[in-house]
Amino acid sequence: MGSKAHHAGVLTAASGVRFVAILCLTGLLGVAMACNGGYKIRVKKIENCAGTDAIITADENFTVVLTKNCDLKSRGCVRFKDFKTGNAKYTISKDGVQVLQGSTDICDQASRPRRTENIAELLRSLGVPEKCPIDAGQICTEPSQVVNINRFKQYLPLARGAIAVDVAVQHDSKDGYSIKVNKMENCAGPDGVITFTDDAAVTMQDDCTLAMEGCVKVKEFSTAAGTISVSKNGKQMFAKPIDLCKAGSKIQFIKEFLPGGVCPQSENELCADPNIKIPMERFKKMIGILKGSMEVELNLDHDTNGGYELIVHSIDNCAGEGQVVTIDPKSTVTLTEDCKVKSKATARTTGFKKAEMQVTITKNGLPVMKETVDICANLEEAANNKEAAEIITMFGVPDHCPVAASEIRTDESQTYSLEKYKHHLLVAQGRSIVDVLVKHDKGESCFKIDLEVAAPNVLG
Repeated sequence: MGSKAHHAGVLTAASGVRFVAILCLTGLLGVAMACNGGYKIRVKKIENCAGTDAIITADENFTVVLTKNCDLKSRGCVRFKDFKTGNAKYTISKDGVQVLQGSTDICDQASRPRRTENIAELLRSLGVPEKCPIDAGQICTEPSQVVNINRFKQYLPLARGAIAVDVAVQHDSKDGYSIKVNKMENCAGPDGVITFTDDAAVTMQDDCTLAMEGCVKVKEFSTAAGTISVSKNGKQMFAKPIDLCKAGSKIQFIKEFLPGGVCPQSENELCADPNIKIPMERFKKMIGILKGSMEVELNLDHDTNGGYELIVHSIDNCAGEGQVVTIDPKSTVTLTEDCKVKSKATARTTGFKKAEMQVTITKNGLPVMKETVDICANLEEAANNKEAAEIITMFGVPDHCPVAASEIRTDESQTYSLEKYKHHLLVAQGRSIVDVLVKHDKGESCFKIDLEVAAPNVLG
């Protein structure tokens, strides 16, 4: 099973306002003696530079007048959509030269208790909300609403000239980013075990949560392991193995589509609940890094051994005719596609009370393991281990010493699952020689087993 999705992130939920004001000095001596020192304010242009999706927009014909009594009068409206947060970045330039740059949390500024009463009264008179969240609405001013700047009149000479103010506001937790799913491809074809409907999608909400759409069809499976790779703007960022059954119980996205996020899964069709949202708040600082075109490819093998085969090339009883335990050289062991082992073998023993086994494994000509095991002690431990006890019983192995003279036979109807060990198959791939020497109280047993773990394409 495989699926591919491309995601493109663009900056959308933002506000941007740019205005240019001209502060000029009249040459009239009589006006110069007035409170405003003869200065006038003229708004040359207001531009809503965040486009049609802007959260806050201002009338482009907004006007401001400075009277001789140092009163500011304005006419125009500012409109806004719902928002919960607003972080403003501003730049102020004078005569083409930047003089001030900074940022502020407008929600924090609106509600801060240390505001002077003069400012608080001004904002209330203009109808500016005093706290977030802000409901959609508009604020309009008329010349009858007056703001007196008498206490600031000494700064008017410093402000003389053409002043440009750029303000960009990012609203809500997603900081203006959105997710658009351009394509979802079920690349395993009609036989895919997990497939998504054509309308499957993921969207980012204003409150920085993910909402899912569409449905996923699931055939019965018990395992799902493979690889996941992520590319950005055509360049691979990473590729790594993934066990969906293990990861599913930890990843909220998977848990919403696969009940419990764990295996096994029964045949079903599952559709996203629009009321369920996955919080992404803790990841929001990473959203900017991910901006661009993303491709995610997931390839999974279900209930299989990953394409590997186990081949026993030869079994040699190397201790001669007096060997305490012998294995039929014609014995076979097979790894099935559903990751089970089945064998057809015969083993005989003349009986023993003690047995210490030395195992040496050489892979591709290099020694990789050497270990000594007390067989009798291990049989007793295995008898108290449910999983090991099942294997012992299945293959007719005695669960304790002493072991009486006997013959053990297995047929291919008996199987043992290697599912939890299948990730070790890649490491085990190649030709290995297993040398086993067992020292009994009545003699020795020796086996040399030539086996190979390989993928079918390697065998040709």
